[in-house]
Amino acid sequence: MSDVLCVGLSCMDVLMKDVDLNTPFVSESKTAGQITVGVGGDAANEAVILSRLGHDVKIMTGIADDGTGDFIKNYLLKNHVDMTPSVITEGGESAVNVIVIHYNGDRNFINSGVPEAADLEPDLAKITDVKVVSLASMFMPPFEDPEKVKKVAKKAKEAGAVTCLDVIVKEDSRLEEYKEALPYIDYVFPNREEAMQLTGKEELDDIAEVFLSYGVKNVLIKIGKDGCYVHNAEGSCVVSGYHVDNVVDTTGAGDNFAAGLISGILQGKDLKGAVRYACGVAAVAIQYQGACTGVQSREQVETILKKVLKKRCIEMENKTAFLVEPERFEIKETPMPVCGDDDVMIETKHMGICGSDVMFYQDPTVGGALDTKLPIVLGHEVAGVVVKTGKNVTKIRPGDRVALEPGVPCGKCSFCLSGKYNLCPDVDFMAAPPWKSAALHKYIAHPAAFTFKLPENMDTIEGAMIEPLAVGVHAAARAGVEPGKSVVILGAGCIGLMTLMACRSRGATDITVVDLFENRLEKAMELGASRVVNGREKDTIEEISKITDGLGMDFVFETAGSPATAKQVPYLLKAGGRAVMVGNVHGATQMDLFELNNKEADLLSVFRYRNIFPTAIASVASGTIPVKKVATNFFKFDQVNEAFACALKEKQTALKVVIDFD
Repeated sequence: MSDVLCVGLSCMDVLMKDVDLNTPFVSESKTAGQITVGVGGDAANEAVILSRLGHDVKIMTGIADDGTGDFIKNYLLKNHVDMTPSVITEGGESAVNVIVIHYNGDRNFINSGVPEAADLEPDLAKITDVKVVSLASMFMPPFEDPEKVKKVAKKAKEAGAVTCLDVIVKEDSRLEEYKEALPYIDYVFPNREEAMQLTGKEELDDIAEVFLSYGVKNVLIKIGKDGCYVHNAEGSCVVSGYHVDNVVDTTGAGDNFAAGLISGILQGKDLKGAVRYACGVAAVAIQYQGACTGVQSREQVETILKKVLKKRCIEMENKTAFLVEPERFEIKETPMPVCGDDDVMIETKHMGICGSDVMFYQDPTVGGALDTKLPIVLGHEVAGVVVKTGKNVTKIRPGDRVALEPGVPCGKCSFCLSGKYNLCPDVDFMAAPPWKSAALHKYIAHPAAFTFKLPENMDTIEGAMIEPLAVGVHAAARAGVEPGKSVVILGAGCIGLMTLMACRSRGATDITVVDLFENRLEKAMELGASRVVNGREKDTIEEISKITDGLGMDFVFETAGSPATAKQVPYLLKAGGRAVMVGNVHGATQMDLFELNNKEADLLSVFRYRNIFPTAIASVASGTIPVKKVATNFFKFDQVNEAFACALKEKQTALKVVIDFD
């Protein structure tokens, strides 16, 4: 009995790499950086890869007896693929596919049409004595015809084989056309975009349910670097993929995934294990140019997956960074969090380091003010991908990218009931006493009510920046910033810059930013400040007086958390103006209240934020606030000590340090 029969298209692939089609043609031709000729087609790719992974493989495909057909045949035979079920057409034309790879990595496909040899009529009598039958791609030759899909899949099931179905979607492709064939399919694996088009649904759960309603047993939706969403009658989950630093060519990544999945099934792996293996095979492949160049043997793949690639936590083995003594973390394996009925579980992707994190990192007791018992876990600016949801959660699904609001209030006190939940005395705020929760975990469980889905055009770096942005957006909203008013922001650290962008998003165009360091002031100008003042070189009060002809500013935001800048606030305000204390100024602070009284100025304070995450996310998604520009330094999770040291010792240049968990 053979392991696999691959049914589908074989062709010659002509790859043209580094072609710039966005610039005008200066002559009658374009130059490609590299041109490679090889064998391709979904069935051929799958068959070759499966053979290299150690399986007995047959292929049912159509080629002609021309030179191209000979090239394809010899390649398949060289790779030990049995061609006896295939059809060789006399006097026909073999298929050719031109793949144009742009400088930016985008690909375009140019097909030679559907030559006679590609329009295969599968010989059902030859579908026998095989463990797995792979219908290499629905909607492509020979499976443009739904009846052919049904005939092959039905015959395969009658022969006792496992059936797998990949898809390549065209603009007019619709899943309903194949509804009579789908009950015979055990595994189908479109990518997210293909699945959305086929079903008309956007959420992964909804997409999968459409497939299941047509009789498919297992739906595997490929979600790019985030891995694969798995859904069947037993439930759903996300199987994470493998991180690849050097992506060379994604041509054939889907075929490698398909081959890896089939190989995993044949090796006796459970579904998650087979999907994990499929992700691994695809990860190996995309590090090489061409669909079949990367994978050479099962041993090679397994060696790479163990020693070269950084394995994501497929079996959901949690890891946590513990602060075990001041300025030193240790990473340890920890139990998985419990995902309650109203919770979601996320795989953490990015976490920003806040000033409060740095404070506890340096001195967990804050000068003896807290009786902090080590070890503790830090971090609260966090975003990730949902891997599991509680039974009461309906609006968030596995596979969604999300940002977490880190403060979870009691929901019962007078502050919560009045909508001011940020003032809740019993709030559970990540990485703050009593240290109930924090972000420096590979996996986190968090209430769904304080978990916010990110739009498709936002990544998890931006998601991790929503928390500090929320402070700035709340501050600007509480102040009532409006067009035509003048603003001065004291401090150009992360919160100061977030406040700057929040004020601009509300229409303010006259914004002055004050700081002691030129690099921060340069960033403020980049983000839309009207002007900047170096407080180390110039007297801030005098400069604001000159700028405003002695009147002062309509709004003053203190974001530095410094007694020195707080002291300046009353003298910078216009009569009837409004000052907002955003930074945390510790201890007794001298401020001229007489000056405030004479100006009948308002003095406001900001404590975190409330009901603001959706607004902050929308402002980033719309492009109004380019929040990612504030992220300056990136470290991997296993570099957590280096990341915090950078945030502590390089405050002038490290505006926002971000930890990448991949």
